[in-house]
Amino acid sequence: MTAAGPPPRVVLVEPGSVTEPPSIEPPGTVTVRTARALRDAGAEVVYAGWLPTVDAVLRTVEQEDPDVVGVTVAADADREFLARIRAALPGLVVLETGPEVTDRVARVAGHSPSRWSNDPR
Repeated sequence: MTAAGPPPRVVLVEPGSVTEPPSIEPPGTVTVRTARALRDAGAEVVYAGWLPTVDAVLRTVEQEDPDVVGVTVAADADREFLARIRAALPGLVVLETGPEVTDRVARVAGHSPSRWSNDPR
């Protein structure tokens, strides 16, 4: 595949507000798997780690200048965190990490981020 532009830059975040452990896999497993798949698809991946607040995510986004932000959702509190990040970054694609996100970003690796959206389909 010929790239139409630079590879997408993806920042992966794990909410520091997790109060209940994931029921299926240990913390970080989904994020690591997502990071590897994105890297293998040609994306530039920045793992921001556990960030406790939306402000911490916003500072990281400002510093890293990503095309996409991926947020690991392991508990109900993380869904609220994800929604708050989306509201704070209306011009940026903010997605829940996991296989669907990996597939979507991989399909457009090297193409314009305008083809991405916050629509989960």
